[in-house]
Amino acid sequence: MRLPLLTWLLAAARAVDLGKTTYNLNLIVEAGKETYEKTRDDAEALLAHAVANGMGTSVQLLLRGAVDKVKRSLLELEAKQKTESKAAETKDEGPPQTLTNATVGVRALKSTFAKPKKSNAMKRISVADFAKAVEDNKAASLLKKPLIVEGGVGALDELRSLLSAEALMGHDITLEYFTPAVSKQKRSFDEQQNSPQEWEHNDVSVERYFVNCFNLRAKPDFRKRGGAQTEHCEQDISWSTFFGGNATGLLTDALTVAGAALDADLGRTRFLLKAVANGVDAAKMALKSASTRLVVGPAGAGEHLRQQATPLVDGLVHGERRWFTMQPDTFMKLRGKAEASGALEPSSAFVFFESQLEELVEDLDLGAKGLSYREGSQKPGDVVFIPPSTIFTSLTYADAASVRGTLGTAGDAANAVDAKLWAPEGARIPDNVAAAACYGD
Repeated sequence: MRLPLLTWLLAAARAVDLGKTTYNLNLIVEAGKETYEKTRDDAEALLAHAVANGMGTSVQLLLRGAVDKVKRSLLELEAKQKTESKAAETKDEGPPQTLTNATVGVRALKSTFAKPKKSNAMKRISVADFAKAVEDNKAASLLKKPLIVEGGVGALDELRSLLSAEALMGHDITLEYFTPAVSKQKRSFDEQQNSPQEWEHNDVSVERYFVNCFNLRAKPDFRKRGGAQTEHCEQDISWSTFFGGNATGLLTDALTVAGAALDADLGRTRFLLKAVANGVDAAKMALKSASTRLVVGPAGAGEHLRQQATPLVDGLVHGERRWFTMQPDTFMKLRGKAEASGALEPSSAFVFFESQLEELVEDLDLGAKGLSYREGSQKPGDVVFIPPSTIFTSLTYADAASVRGTLGTAGDAANAVDAKLWAPEGARIPDNVAAAACYGD
């Protein structure tokens, strides 16, 4: 019985008509930007071979489709290259308009450029208005209060190129990087009466600074946000560390009378740089006290409320900053009122603007009579003047770079230079000389 059944099954199997079977054939062709032409030639050679040897219609259609696809891609590539080449010839991109690009930069904080209350707003004037005040001998009275001069930075395009992230990373120097924890320890309202404290820090390259504080080489899931992750990142460095001198020509001609002190220690800086080049290590420390500074930081960076005895001038090249200023006696009054509630503690500029300021206004009547303050926003090209001993802080809203220095008249600058001259032949050795060096013949 089993044998006839097996014979029947085999016969049935031979009788089945399988019909047509369809196969999907895919041809993957990889062509680089420089190899499209060779890929096209190879595909055409394969098609010619298929036709000449009478290969199946399906195979010929597959190869013909590949040839057509490569040809179309090559034509699109050539058209794109022509368009880019023409645009490159006619388009002048000019200097960088921002400190960082979208890859490196920290996303800007929400701008608060909306005008504050008139009674609390820093005075804003144009360069022309300042020039008129100089002619009328009223500039000195203007500079007795915090002031923003719009468009006061001279040679802005040149400075934008000089202070781009890419250009700064080209300098082979080291910066002092303080961790968030150390930066928090450094913040204090009480001035250090003794010699400055040496805080624990890491010496890092400029490139490493942009890794630590911006988003250089950051993976998508680890990109920094402005604020808590960047509040400790403001760098205040001697201009000479990068550029070997002071920021000559920073201000427009109309503001030169107010910013002459930016050049006051140029001779001293050159002397110290020469000493460093000749191996005098003490000169490196002396260079840090140069009056002209480069201030750089990502969105969210900024230090606590503080003051300096000398007037301050800050010319913003990239980014945006929000400033807060207050008179010393008003600050002490506010500090006394806030002591019980703890509403005013040494904190980063980000914490101050994002939480403390609103609480001080609402709960302690900051801004009312007897507790006045001033605030304002600084855009690229704007110059901020801060009178001596004023309490101030500034928060970076968009990745920023500025040149900061001591404000003074031309007479002040001349006196500052004279006070720093080393003239032993005339028995003149200034009190503030920290180091001297002799070398050569």
